[in-house]
Amino acid sequence: MFGDVRVYLFLSVFGGGVIYGIFQAPPLTSRETDAISLVEESSFEVKFEEERAHCEELPDSFDCQCYARVSGVVQSGDRLNIVGAERVDPERLARMQAEGRC
Repeated sequence: MFGDVRVYLFLSVFGGGVIYGIFQAPPLTSRETDAISLVEESSFEVKFEEERAHCEELPDSFDCQCYARVSGVVQSGDRLNIVGAERVDPERLARMQAEGRC
């Protein structure tokens, strides 16, 4: 009988801790921080100009300001170096994301 109470007490405390931990974590889809604030301004400006020039050469009609902004943010942002992970070409990734959004 006393053993059952200890199990229920342990499960209650453990479950409460898990729930507390989940609610303390920031949401994964949070838009509280602007992506552009995580990018160095000088690096972004260079990439922005390069991507705007690239967009103007494209035959498709994109909003070149939007295209350059999205592509510039993706290319000039920090990247995690994960050992053994395959990498997509950052320029190709940035341009694909910009084409999808703009």
